[in-house]
Amino acid sequence: MTEPQFFSSPDLAICPEAEGYLVYHLATGKLHRLNATASLILEVCEKGRTRDVLVAALADLPGAASSAVPEWLDFALREQLLVGSRPATAAARTASDYADTADELRQDGEILAAYVCQDHATMLEPSAPNWRARGNLAHILGPGRCAVLLRAVPDAAPRLCRNPALAERTARPATTTTRARRLHTAALFTLFRFLRTQHVRAVALPGAGATQGNA
Repeated sequence: MTEPQFFSSPDLAICPEAEGYLVYHLATGKLHRLNATASLILEVCEKGRTRDVLVAALADLPGAASSAVPEWLDFALREQLLVGSRPATAAARTASDYADTADELRQDGEILAAYVCQDHATMLEPSAPNWRARGNLAHILGPGRCAVLLRAVPDAAPRLCRNPALAERTARPATTTTRARRLHTAALFTLFRFLRTQHVRAVALPGAGATQGNA
C-alpha cells in the first residue's frame, strides 16, 4: 500500500519575509507566521512528500526537539496548511481570487493579511493594478505598524528551528521591527519601480518609439 503524502494547500497566500513566510489561508481566514524550517516544509510539499521522508530529512535539525517535525505536520494538517491528498487542478486559485480577498480584508481593517494576499496576487499576475494595490497597502502599513502587527502573529512552529540562536532572535521585538522594516522597504521599492515605469511611459511622445521612452 502506498504511503499517503502531504501536499501544500491550494488555498494559501504566501508572502516571504526576513525569516520565513507569512501565510494567509483563504478558506479558514487565518494568518500564520512560519519560520525558515516550516517554510521549507511547505515548499517541498508542493510536489508531495510522505511523513517518513520529511521526518527522516529533518531528523538532525539543530535546535529542534525530536518530536518537532511530526508535531508540526499534525498542526499543519489541522490548520489546513497541508492536505493529505493531491489538490485537483481545478482547485488552483487565480490572481483575482487573492486580489479580491485582499480588497475584502483591507475593508475589514486586516491590513497585514490584505498585504499578504495582494503580494501573492502580484506574484501570480504582475499587472499594473496589482503592483499599485500592493504598494498602497505597504504605504498604509508602514514599518512601525507592520512591526506591531507582526508581533501579534505567533510563530506557528516555535519548536521547529534551524538553531537555538534563531529561536532566540525570533522572540526579540527588535528583530520583529527589523523584519517589518525590510518587508516595508521591499514593498515600497517595488512600488517605486512601478511608478517610475509609468512615468517613463507617460513622458514618451506618440510615435517616438522606444528610444524616446528610455531617455
